[in-house]
This record gives sequence, C-alpha cells and structure tokens, in this order.
Amino acid sequence: MRVAGENAIKGMSSAYNTAIAIRKKWREEFLANEREMLQAVYNRYERKHTNKSNLGMTASDFEQFQELLPRRYKTRFARMGTFHNLAVDSSMIDYQEFANALDVFAQMEVDQMDLEVNITPRHQRKKPLERFSVGDIADQNVDSNTPSPMASP
Repeated sequence: MRVAGENAIKGMSSAYNTAIAIRKKWREEFLANEREMLQAVYNRYERKHTNKSNLGMTASDFEQFQELLPRRYKTRFARMGTFHNLAVDSSMIDYQEFANALDVFAQMEVDQMDLEVNITPRHQRKKPLERFSVGDIADQNVDSNTPSPMASP
C-alpha cells in the first residue's frame, strides 16, 4: 500500500511537470502568434501611410491603426492612454519605436497584464555644448590649479 502511494505521488509529480512544460510551450506559441498578428497589422498600416514627409504616426493615424486591431487591443490601448505614452510629449509616434513596442503589447495580451511602456525618444533634445576658446580653457586650469588636459604628463 505504501509503495502504491509513493508511485502515485511520483506519477502526480510527473504529470505536474508535464503540465508546466505544456503551459510554457502554449505561452510561447500564443506570444509568437500575437506578435505576428500585430506586426502584420502594423506593416499593412505603415505601407499605406509612410512617405518621406511623414516621419511618424499622429493621433488620428493611431486611431485608424487601432481600427485594424482586435477589440481586446483597442480596449487595452484606450485604457493605457497608449498614444500619449508613446508620443512622449510630442504629436507623433516614431514608426520604428512603435514597431519595437508592439512586442511589449503582445506580451501584455498573453500574460493578461498591463505593463508600463516607457519610450525614450531617439532624438532627445540635448543641452547645447558650451563653446570655449583655447585661452578660456587655459585660464580655467590656472584658476583651479588643475593641469591642462592639453599638457603632457
């Protein structure tokens, strides 16, 4: 009787491990399908709307793009304020940055959770460089008693 119980426990453990492996494989397949669907919709949209004068997706473009998606994505995008999050204080979403964010949206759908999407613009405005003349640099080094970067060691 004891041996039968131990065998049953081993069998249950094996069934549990198999179920975990099946669930993992199912998730990977579901994620791949969601990614493919989002990329297909995105590629169809981008081909119709991209030209040399159009560098990104406006709010109205984003609404048109959403109309091509299944309802579950429309709901998620509306709930998350997606356009404004992806536009990053701009009136447009960069096409390449949006294409990269689609994988995150596929993951959210598969895992049934909302993740915070932070897009850092590729073309952030940088603080202008201060301009110095050679004399200014030499004067700063004399004043601070630090060796000049131009001086040899």
